[in-house]
Amino acid sequence: MRITYDEQIFAMHSTGGISRYITEIATRIARRRRSAVTIVAPIYVNKYLQQHAATSSMRVIGRFFPKLPKMGRPIQYVSTRIADVILPLFRSDVIHQTYYGPVRRVGKSRVVLTVHDMTHELLPEFSKDLGSLKAKRAAIAECDHIICVSENTKRDLLSVMNVEDSKISVVPLGATPLTVDPGACTWPSPFILFVGLRHGYKNFGKLLQSYADSFRLRESFNLICFGGGEFSKREKLEFARLGLNPEKITQIAGDDGTLAAYYSKAAAFVYPSLYEGFGLPILEAMGCGCPVACSKRSSFPEVAGGAARYFDPESSENMAEVLKDIVFSDTQRSSMIAEGHRRTGIFDWERCAEATEKIYATLT
Repeated sequence: MRITYDEQIFAMHSTGGISRYITEIATRIARRRRSAVTIVAPIYVNKYLQQHAATSSMRVIGRFFPKLPKMGRPIQYVSTRIADVILPLFRSDVIHQTYYGPVRRVGKSRVVLTVHDMTHELLPEFSKDLGSLKAKRAAIAECDHIICVSENTKRDLLSVMNVEDSKISVVPLGATPLTVDPGACTWPSPFILFVGLRHGYKNFGKLLQSYADSFRLRESFNLICFGGGEFSKREKLEFARLGLNPEKITQIAGDDGTLAAYYSKAAAFVYPSLYEGFGLPILEAMGCGCPVACSKRSSFPEVAGGAARYFDPESSENMAEVLKDIVFSDTQRSSMIAEGHRRTGIFDWERCAEATEKIYATLT
């Protein structure tokens, strides 16, 4: 079987959950040598693909740019136009599109699309890009098969769009073991950890309110935000409005080893998002021995099971109570750490890759 993955996500993002997912399954399918795997990404910026390209059995058609070259058009546009020419040269049995661009079926090839979430459809107040929503609808309608990363995403897709149930398969993602860099976290005081973007449905504002409202939390713990960019002027004004000490709230960035170090030393990882299709950071945190407090919404209970503590993401009081129950109890934390390690064992990239390859086989 000849499997081809296209360029879209690799030209868009240097890191991120979707590109990690594609590289994890592609390299594992290639390693089995039952299928010939090719990634056509003429110009790409993705670090995961760059790392795997030199060590895996799959073929990568393209060149990695650590910094975007200066071009008259966006890098995604240029990479896609080149891919439009290259893709027809491959006699692919399956083309797995990595994002929601126009379906490019070559000859008798079958097109697979992964739907990770329905955030913008269910929370339109946080979506301004109507063009991408139209492209997503078109790709879902025109592809041959859809993979959803959780049962929750499948239910949401069926509720929002007119799709045949038989066209959809559910394949949960895997948990990527992060290697802890012991010296990467030198933070001296106890802290609660937030990871990723902070805008809109990520619900960071409610976490700030929760932290500000609890004298015990804000006096005993710093709040560290990993990734997501530096704090904006608006965020700093919000810190002041809430009466928060800016020295107690810190934004940092780093690689996976640094992130793993912060997970491993955090009193708790808090994930207050209003919606996620899966929630990989939950498994990352658990794998690093970090207790998880997260919203009782969307896919979170499906992913975290009984290993996390849940709160109402619209209640700052409930969020604070759950956090306090975790961070001020060594017994609670020890129990959650043990449960978290067991939970991550359920989500395995090998299983994800095997299930995905089986779906490809049924289509050819």
